[in-house]
Amino acid sequence: VTVDNTDTVLASGTTGTIGKSVTINDGAILAAGGEVTIGKATVTTATIFNSGSIFSWDLASTPKDDADGGVRGTDYDALNTASLGVTTDAIFRVVLQGSQDFSATFWDSDRTWANIFKTGDAGSALDFESIFSGEIEYYNSSGLVGNMNTSGRSFTIDGTTLTWSAVPAPTS
Repeated sequence: VTVDNTDTVLASGTTGTIGKSVTINDGAILAAGGEVTIGKATVTTATIFNSGSIFSWDLASTPKDDADGGVRGTDYDALNTASLGVTTDAIFRVVLQGSQDFSATFWDSDRTWANIFKTGDAGSALDFESIFSGEIEYYNSSGLVGNMNTSGRSFTIDGTTLTWSAVPAPTS
């Protein structure tokens, strides 16, 4: 399956399986549960994100990370795939449900998600750092939230882990 610009591949409902390899081209989007629905998608072979392609990662309106007992496919989008293609400059789009904008107290602490991309539910976590070297975007139901890096708060990808770094608490 090849997905071209401005097209979106959605898993139907909260889960879905694609029985072929998937190539997401420049401008196209892979959304695991749907454009604003959290879910888990399965690609039975390889998933390739070409330069400029987008993975849309939805996060629940009451966010949870791994340390809070967050469940992949329920509290945040997840993708099971046999492998991730070796590409660069794809875009990782963080989509907050509703009108969230990083002002909730949840975002005042550092957070981590280490199992977004796996070989299967009981499989190994996949390294996605080099693939999503294009940028990390921030959206909610109103559209682009803005670049959180300008306020010192940001997501980063390191190997198999997505990390939120909060603004350090001021000292007196």
